Amino acid sequence: MDANKESIEKLIQIAAAKSQELYASILDDVSTSDLCDSNTPVLLRDVLELRMGIKFILVDLQTTLRACFSTEKAYEKRYHLKNLYAGMLEGYKLLYGFGKMRKHTIWARIGKDLLAETQKNGNKPNAFEALNAQYNRITQQLLTFESNLADNDDRNLTYHYDDDLLLVYRLTLKTDSEEKASLKYIDYMGVLGAMQDLGNQIEDVEALAGKALPIGEGHFDEIALVFAQKVAGYFGKHQQLPTVLSEAVDEGAKRLDSFAEYKKGVVNIEEYISKTYSATIEIPEFGVMKDLLDVQMLVSFMMADMATILRSYIGAGSIVEYPLFIRRLTISRVSSLAHLIGYKKDDSDSMWSSIMAAIPPESQSLHDEAVVIKQKMKGMRKPGDSDTRALYVHLIDNHKYHSNIPTIVKNLAGITILSEIRASQEMVLLCGRISRFLVRLMGVLSESARKARIESNKRLKHQLDIIRTLTSHPNCPPVFRDSMRQQMDELERLFKIND
Repeated sequence: MDANKESIEKLIQIAAAKSQELYASILDDVSTSDLCDSNTPVLLRDVLELRMGIKFILVDLQTTLRACFSTEKAYEKRYHLKNLYAGMLEGYKLLYGFGKMRKHTIWARIGKDLLAETQKNGNKPNAFEALNAQYNRITQQLLTFESNLADNDDRNLTYHYDDDLLLVYRLTLKTDSEEKASLKYIDYMGVLGAMQDLGNQIEDVEALAGKALPIGEGHFDEIALVFAQKVAGYFGKHQQLPTVLSEAVDEGAKRLDSFAEYKKGVVNIEEYISKTYSATIEIPEFGVMKDLLDVQMLVSFMMADMATILRSYIGAGSIVEYPLFIRRLTISRVSSLAHLIGYKKDDSDSMWSSIMAAIPPESQSLHDEAVVIKQKMKGMRKPGDSDTRALYVHLIDNHKYHSNIPTIVKNLAGITILSEIRASQEMVLLCGRISRFLVRLMGVLSESARKARIESNKRLKHQLDIIRTLTSHPNCPPVFRDSMRQQMDELERLFKIND
């Protein structure tokens, strides 16, 4: 494992040195794309789209993997590995896709273009025949890689969180092998390299026929990126912030483990009761407790994830990584707020509305605090947030079936870095406030549940006594009587009715 790790770290170092050059060439490609028109050969336009996609995927994955190897915190490594797998899957969707969408993707269009060019001269040999054969070989490589690619549900849980936070938690725990991820990354690099090589050969063949793409000169705004670097350097030198962020990652991860175990316990008790006892037993406190634990888990994820991204931003290895980390901040912030408070005017179905509904009427101070937190969350929502998050997540336009890379790159160039960082810092701090609020609420509800349990136990004991009386009837079969009495005893022990 050490040898593999050393190899991949060396590979990342070499790739990082090329990041700025690669990103600058993406901007050139974007400007070339803007110059293309109906006179530009379709095949060349598709090759250009392929080239932009591959370069962006490489820079993005390289940034993720370097961040993973730059930390010793287990949670941060898992966060970056999740994003590495999700990034590979999203990149694959852009290039070759899945299901019905596949025929519209870049690679499928290039295959169709090559086949058409091959068939133009009938049975006469031509350059495109060899290119078409090479295309078919690479397609087999793609399909082989696809068979071992992460599940699409894992990608969804990475980018969107989930209503059941235990699913996200389990995904996070199982994503812990740097060696496995590194080998997968190397395989992916090999496939992307083969695809890029074919694209270059197609351009060479087209050039011999006098066909070429327009020459674009993208503007590489190094001043903006250097500013981002200065901001990161300032935050890194600030004594308090790095410490706060480091503690936020550790605290978020610790709380996440604790609340996940708590929720698993609640779920296990529910399942045990439903499977073991024939009688239907309603315990409304379980539903409230699961809602509270879901929010606690989401908040813990938010705190740990956003602190991880900010720490990665501060420790970026090259200036082109800064906008990519800002992109992650936006995705995390918007996804979290969408779950907690939603982006619609009517937030009655949001997680926070459920939490507020659980506050006992007599707990006015808790209600007031919940209202303040709600207003703060609403204030953190920005116009266009949902569209921006969707753009940053999806590398392909699912409606037009074309790459989102040009739009993403242009959007990243216009990001107000300080504004997004401030919003993310506020979000991390608010996570702590929400968590403390929920601890207080859980304490109040626990006391209410204790009082309610006493009354509930009285009612349940009365029901059990009736059942015991029925089992004492002379006509009651002994087997049924013994079984039911055993269940009654277990219920009394489970709910401590006689305490």
